Amino acid sequence: MSKRQGLPVDLTEEQIDEFGREMDAIYYETLESRGEKDRLYILRLIRIQRSMRCSAGSPSTPACSCCPPGRTRWPAGAPR
Repeated sequence: MSKRQGLPVDLTEEQIDEFGREMDAIYYETLESRGEKDRLYILRLIRIQRSMRCSAGSPSTPACSCCPPGRTRWPAGAPR
């Protein structure tokens, strides 16, 4: 049983390899558990981020291509 030098803890090669296998198992378990709910959550976050980006510009200057010039993003009656 050889030991690597310079680690903050004393682990054997076998212990390090076992830890790596455990981390890989967690990683693959997480990948396999993702589904439609996660996809919808990610898409929702993308929509929120894009809408926040659009609202960052002034009413007369669009912040992104989804808001063409001259189109206001302020609700009716909002200050200009």
